[in-house]
Amino acid sequence: MKPALLLLLLLPLQPLRAQKTFDTRKATTGQLTPAAFDSLKQHLTRYSDGPLRDTLFLKFDFNRESCWNRLDEQGNEHNRSFVANKQRRMADMRAARTGASFIELREPGKRFNKLKSFDSTIKTDDGYLRALLFRKRATCGTSALILPSGQYILLPGDPHFEVRYWDRATIEAVLDRK
Repeated sequence: MKPALLLLLLLPLQPLRAQKTFDTRKATTGQLTPAAFDSLKQHLTRYSDGPLRDTLFLKFDFNRESCWNRLDEQGNEHNRSFVANKQRRMADMRAARTGASFIELREPGKRFNKLKSFDSTIKTDDGYLRALLFRKRATCGTSALILPSGQYILLPGDPHFEVRYWDRATIEAVLDRK
């Protein structure tokens, strides 16, 4: 074996998310009024597994989505395994970011990929969130980060809920864009 390859194999592996640079160009920002923010928090209590935290991370998926069609072809067991792995990653994220709430939602409907249908942690919203934040349909759903001030970032076309991995510098850079 070549020495360079051996050295590469001996280096500790870093998590992919820690090395990733996020494409934030699609992100848009906005500001909820205090009344709208309070109403949103009240609405989200029905979907939260515990008390809502100060910072909210939301993932919203749309009905009649084709984002995960290829994964659907892999069969039910593969999809259930994929969902179980995703749920473990979400549990790790909740444990690491104790000041934030993470809620995954979808609009009402019956045409979702298996990945979304098999995941019991994804709640079905009654239309309130679609009207308030997720008005524009996006392939692979839209993620939102909502700060305690009511300021928010929407990331359309975010299949992997990447906004939850953003660090403070990334968030501030998006919020500071004009």
